[in-house]
Amino acid sequence: MNSLIKVLFILVILSESYNSFSAKDSITVKVDEENYPLADPHSIYSGNKYIEFNLPDSLNHHAQYWYWIKNYDSHWHRTVYPQFRYSGLPGGDYKLQVSIDSMHNNIIAEYLFDVKKKYSEQWWYWLFVISTILGIGSLITYFWYLYDFRQKMLANHMRQRMAADLHDEIGSNLSNMAFSAELIKKKLIGQSKDLDPLINTLLNNSRDTSSLLSDTIWALNPKHDSFDKLIDKMKSFAHNMLSAKEITYQFDQSGNGPQPSISIEQKRNIYLIYKEAINNIAKHSEATQVNILIQTLPDQLKIEISDNGIGFDTNLESSGNGLNNFKTRANKDNLIVDVASFIGQGTEIKITVPYYSVSANI
Repeated sequence: MNSLIKVLFILVILSESYNSFSAKDSITVKVDEENYPLADPHSIYSGNKYIEFNLPDSLNHHAQYWYWIKNYDSHWHRTVYPQFRYSGLPGGDYKLQVSIDSMHNNIIAEYLFDVKKKYSEQWWYWLFVISTILGIGSLITYFWYLYDFRQKMLANHMRQRMAADLHDEIGSNLSNMAFSAELIKKKLIGQSKDLDPLINTLLNNSRDTSSLLSDTIWALNPKHDSFDKLIDKMKSFAHNMLSAKEITYQFDQSGNGPQPSISIEQKRNIYLIYKEAINNIAKHSEATQVNILIQTLPDQLKIEISDNGIGFDTNLESSGNGLNNFKTRANKDNLIVDVASFIGQGTEIKITVPYYSVSANI
């Protein structure tokens, strides 16, 4: 009797093994409603809408099934149908397992397969994409800087040519006009006093225009673009004007801010305001001491010019104090000019250049 039981037990085990083996080889696969040919290994290409696994007829009589895909599902799924559908499986190697008990001890079917990775899932694809983007970005950056460099070179060339033309043509004509006016004045000395004011006006206008033209040519020249060149010119002008009038002066430069990058127009207007301030001191202030301070602060550039002269009433408009010219030039480039003067106490002029206005005009 015991021997018979042992034989029956062995037959049951062999039967289950046979069924399991048959099931493994008999699972059918559909990919997007089309039967997928079984091959070894079982490879399915990614990009399909869904994959459907169907158990053979010999295993579709159970009341319920538990299934999962190893390396993909985090838990087993329960169903009463002998078919299992998945969609959007990423590339990789998988094993489908099917059980008929909740403890998942009795695996009745297995199916090994792999899903071919999309190009976008391959590491080399993203390396290629990133390399391509970086390469294109580098080319765009290179050609942009090359274009910008050539434009700057072209602009500098045009500025040099304009400066040379202004100097050669207009400068020469103004010099001839001033020389002719001077010659006329000498020949008419004592003959007609009515003409003297007109000739003097012509001479002064010619000299002022020639000086303004010279300053414009200087500002246009690319060789003078640096802030240091502006400081050098301011020092030179102060020395020439104030020393000729025997006025003692002190020129100081301080601050821990960045060296400002000033546009042509700003540089020209800053210098012309400064120049007019020094001119007014030399001609009208009767000062004996002048202090000039250049400060480069973290957020602004400051230029302060003060003297110990006779001062003037800032409420009175006068062509001699240059207040209108200061305001006009300051408004052109968002400069701030403050003038403080009191009769008998001297004058102080402050020119402030906020760095946001410097950046806006570069």
